[in-house]
Amino acid sequence: MPRVKPKTKTTKEVKEANLFLYVIIFILLIQTVFLFYKNFNFMKDQFSSNGTEYIYGTSEVDENNGSTDSNITHTGEYLDLNRPVRVGILNGCGKSGLAGEWKSKLRDLKYDIREIGNADKNYMNSIVLSRIKNMKPAFDLAKKLGIPDKDVLLQINNAIVDIDVSLILGKDYKKLK
Repeated sequence: MPRVKPKTKTTKEVKEANLFLYVIIFILLIQTVFLFYKNFNFMKDQFSSNGTEYIYGTSEVDENNGSTDSNITHTGEYLDLNRPVRVGILNGCGKSGLAGEWKSKLRDLKYDIREIGNADKNYMNSIVLSRIKNMKPAFDLAKKLGIPDKDVLLQINNAIVDIDVSLILGKDYKKLK
């Protein structure tokens, strides 16, 4: 079988192929810049907070009576100190009716109990989940119940809209205050 010399591309064909690649690269670059621009605030929030900081507002002096009003502010989820913290209680130890028992205990502590139920699994230790960026209400609840700070976690779930803090009662619930 005779050998056939492969056809080489002409200079014009090579230039057209290169031009096509440059156009594609330029379009992808424009798209990437656009996506970074549109998502800049989201990315800034993701990389600027480690999730364990308290986010405090400023103290403002009331000009009428000179008293200070300290507001907890962040993304608008916990602005009103006149309302109680909204709490969900989940039974994470398997004892029947435990979340219902704790409902009255937390109401006595002036918390607004929005839901009670069972956790997805059993927990050895009780934990407090902050459902908002401001973790102060979660740390306050943990302190009142004697839960260590290491068991206070930030877990924001956009599907949960009316709960500030979730309390998951673990097998150590008898040690809680």
